[in-house]
Amino acid sequence: MSAFAQSSVQITGFVDRGVLITDNTKNTEKTKAIAGNSGTTRLEFRGTEDLGGGKAAGWFVETDWNTLGGTTPTSNNTGSPQTGSFANSESFLSFTDAKVGTLKVGAPNSDTFITSQAIQPAFSTGVGSLYSSNFSLHNGAGTGNTAGTGGQLTWVDQNAQGAGARHIRADNTIKFNTVSFNGLVAGLSVVPKNAYSTTSAAGTTTVAGNAGATEYSLRYTNGPLDLAYSNVGFKVDTTATATATSPVVNPYTNVNTNLAGQTLTDTLLGGSYTMGAVKLFAGAGTSKSQNGTTVNSSSSNLGVQYTMSNIDLMAQVAKVDDKTTGNFDRSLTGLGANYNFSKQTYAYFRYDSINYDKAHAASKGSEQTRTALGLAHRF
Repeated sequence: MSAFAQSSVQITGFVDRGVLITDNTKNTEKTKAIAGNSGTTRLEFRGTEDLGGGKAAGWFVETDWNTLGGTTPTSNNTGSPQTGSFANSESFLSFTDAKVGTLKVGAPNSDTFITSQAIQPAFSTGVGSLYSSNFSLHNGAGTGNTAGTGGQLTWVDQNAQGAGARHIRADNTIKFNTVSFNGLVAGLSVVPKNAYSTTSAAGTTTVAGNAGATEYSLRYTNGPLDLAYSNVGFKVDTTATATATSPVVNPYTNVNTNLAGQTLTDTLLGGSYTMGAVKLFAGAGTSKSQNGTTVNSSSSNLGVQYTMSNIDLMAQVAKVDDKTTGNFDRSLTGLGANYNFSKQTYAYFRYDSINYDKAHAASKGSEQTRTALGLAHRF
């Protein structure tokens, strides 16, 4: 007799709303907004089918959103599908073998992004995070840092965007993670071909050519110890040229950089160790272009999280040392607290102080502080 496969579908998500006050050297007064500050508001759909023999097929579709686009309503109505429509975030089809591992095809989150979350307290990608749209440990290459480029590999000119670059996810990704071997999980992701764009803070965007990426990762978890490592190389095709103009916010100069045929590599290593109510975090990373001059930086971070009853306290510091001739070093100090009403709902406080250009005198937009109070709910 044949057996019918068992299937299930789930709807989960996260909602975060709070008051965000930003004060920087660009503004003459503080700006206030209602925003998601402790994480990304999202709606998640997932399904699995048990195929028997330890095998399963699955799918995942995620949508991120802000209320009317947050502080920039028009940004959610233009650009690529990854920017402001349904399924604009992580999405993939998967196949799992309990003895081998899981294959994902589509736009799964990168292991570099997952490593970034493993080496910091629970700031997610919100205020205080070391891997957000306001501050990143990496330079040079990423995915979807600007409106209209979600899911595309994006080359960010560091002279024009002080926040750095993040590799969150990319379209056309084939990703495989092994099962755990005594706590060790290995990963390999390949993006064979992906349209990319070059961007500047002044708003100049030029789509030119195609690019690819290859990512390797390792993660070891054993009791209180959690270690993670990722290495991703972005390959630019031979016809690509990146051109940036002078930004309107940060004090950086004009550049005209030819990235044709180069590989840009990001690494990230770190983890955490739990001692009772205290959890310690540390990490280090690098970003370097093949020629060693277009992109060349290193980063480091330290963090701590303390849990007492239903209160979580968090703090971390991070810095990026830019070794290019521009010497655009940056630093972050992040503070946070959660009051957990339940396992699903919490009130929060977040604060960060960011300096986008520590090596030079403060100028328009080069320093900022953010303070946030809000409520978040997981479901």
